[in-house]
Amino acid sequence: MPSFGTQSLMQLETCHEDIQRVLHEAIKHVDFSVVEGHRSLERQQELYAKRPRVTTLDGVERKSRHQTWPSEAVDIIPYPSGYEDFNLMIELGRFVQGVGYGMGVPLRWGGDWDSDFDRRDQSFHDLPHLELLER
Repeated sequence: MPSFGTQSLMQLETCHEDIQRVLHEAIKHVDFSVVEGHRSLERQQELYAKRPRVTTLDGVERKSRHQTWPSEAVDIIPYPSGYEDFNLMIELGRFVQGVGYGMGVPLRWGGDWDSDFDRRDQSFHDLPHLELLER
């Protein structure tokens, strides 16, 4: 059975307890790494400044759900392939989103922001990203 490594656990500890519960359940079925949970303003601005842009949120006027404490967002990637396997990234995002719904924790996935099962209508794709839906 897959399990989280030290770095993944450190990032996961910065996340909201509902995200932690969902990811601890998901890791029982598929192997993945937690890349980032909580994000400082400096880190958010660093990512915003990258080209091509990694985020559309500058962290000041438009804050990321990663900036809350505990983080209401998380970035995950398949293990061991990481970012290289586009199709596996999509499957992982959908799978974890489904685990969340099954546990009563609805999540928004960055590959289908409006959750209409049509990834073509997105202006910005963030395949590693999952966030709690506002309740």
